[in-house]
This record gives sequence, C-alpha cells and structure tokens, in this order.
Amino acid sequence: MKTIKIIIDKDIMEKYEVDYFKLNPRCRVFPKYFKNPIPMSLNTFLNLKREAQGTVKSKYKDFAVWLAKQYGISERNFEDIKVTYDFYFGIIRKRDVDNYVMANKLLMDGFVSADVLIDDNSKHLALQFNPFKLDRKNPRVELTFDIIK
Repeated sequence: MKTIKIIIDKDIMEKYEVDYFKLNPRCRVFPKYFKNPIPMSLNTFLNLKREAQGTVKSKYKDFAVWLAKQYGISERNFEDIKVTYDFYFGIIRKRDVDNYVMANKLLMDGFVSADVLIDDNSKHLALQFNPFKLDRKNPRVELTFDIIK
C-alpha cells in the first residue's frame, strides 16, 4: 500500500496566493477563507448566501486541482483510496468533528477534477477523521492518502 501525505499549512496557502492571481487574472483580492489553512466549518459555510456557497465550492475545487499538481498526484486515477484527516488548530476550543467534514466536500471535488481519484463516492473513497490536535505555531490540515488500488 502506497501512502501520500498532503499538508495544507500557511506556507502552501502563501504559495497559492501568488499563483491565485495568475490563475484568476480578473481577481484583485485573495479570498479571506484561504488566509487560514483550515477549511471553513460547515456552520460557517451554511451561514453564507447560496451564491457565495457556490463561489466557495468553486474556488476550493480550483485550489484542490492546484494542490494535486503541487504534490504531483494529478491524473493518477486511483480506484480505491483511504483519506485520513488530521486537523492541527492554533487555539484550544471545543469543535464538533462533523463541522469539519466540510473540508472533505470542498477538497475531494477538486481532487476528482484533477483525476487524483476516479470518484469520491463510497465505492472508491474511505474517510477517517482523527481527533483534533493543537499546534499554536503551525495550524494545518494533513491529509494522508493510503492508496489501496
């Protein structure tokens, strides 16, 4: 079984900010939801208006495609994969794990578009969310892809 680790931290978001304006030449402002490496929670997403929700999903899809290229995993078309999420927050606060399942929704659609995996349904994708951790100096999300097939 092959393992690929993807880390979304401040450094990768700063790198994406530079490329964002190349990919979106008409944009003048980097979206504020990309300032934090931890994707928005479900509660935050649901508080947005419908049009804004569509924009967020589209922008995260673009980000996931870019991320797949950065890690050299685009166009691999994995058939069977297990993705484990590890969230490292910068502050201690109670959080519901189910609110951060939104991260998977925002990222996996882009990974499917980048042909990282065939589809993000339960036939091809298994998910695991580990307990939240604290890292005051380096908040981040770590995705571990265990390639089964």
